[in-house]
Amino acid sequence: MSKAKKIKAKADTTFKYLQLLNGILRLTDKEMSILADFIDLHKKIKDAGLDISPFSTENKKKVAEMQGREDFNTLNHYIKKLNEKGVIELKNGKYQIREFLIPGDEDEIVFVLKK
Repeated sequence: MSKAKKIKAKADTTFKYLQLLNGILRLTDKEMSILADFIDLHKKIKDAGLDISPFSTENKKKVAEMQGREDFNTLNHYIKKLNEKGVIELKNGKYQIREFLIPGDEDEIVFVLKK
């Protein structure tokens, strides 16, 4: 009979949520920071009932501003890397954030370890 061990981890920001998953994702701190900004912006847009690509030009401009970057086109390098690492995917000609990376309303994650 296998024993299961539960581990609770606090994740009160999107960046912290991504940090908890990063053993699997293997993102750099900068990639996590940029992805967290895209996720937070995407959640706001979805909550407003809008259907806009998370990586639209307008969103890239907003994330670049949040990141303190003057040229939003520099984010294209990171978007390509995020795609290569499998955390975003190309669907119908547009990049999409994988659903499991978008945190819900909970502020903690529970990991269940089984032997």
